[in-house]
Amino acid sequence: MKKIYSRIIFTLVTLTFSSFSYSEAVEENQKIDIDLAFSVPSAPLSFILKTLDNLHTGIFADRYPVAYIELNATQLSQIGVRWSPTLPGITTSAKKIYGINNSKNELSLAFDTEGLIPQREESDTYYVTKEGVNNFETTVFVIPGTEIRADSYEIIIDAAIYTR
Repeated sequence: MKKIYSRIIFTLVTLTFSSFSYSEAVEENQKIDIDLAFSVPSAPLSFILKTLDNLHTGIFADRYPVAYIELNATQLSQIGVRWSPTLPGITTSAKKIYGINNSKNELSLAFDTEGLIPQREESDTYYVTKEGVNNFETTVFVIPGTEIRADSYEIIIDAAIYTR
């Protein structure tokens, strides 16, 4: 199984070239110039990670969603997500992150793994769709009982597609 890895949002690259086409009439030549522009994905995976609106401080008994993940593949593929290995872990699907302004502020986060299977390779564990899909969406949430303090926090999530 081949893993293709992504950590950023990919943009589109435009390829432009000119083509000349000639047609001959009996009495005169005609020259037609056209430009062809094709847009192609720069990679087989696009990745969107965005913060949800109106986040509040406090302690919540239920999962408190804070971010949205959307992954899109250019072909049917098993799509996987994981926390960046640079973040300290609670489990492979949950991580602790610390405030940027005050490093004593701590959040315990997880992403929803419902419908995903763990795919372990060496020291990495991705949570992967069970079958080939073109897109996958999930949320990042605060683990219930975690106190959310006012601060800015950085989360890093990696994404990959698995092709056969």
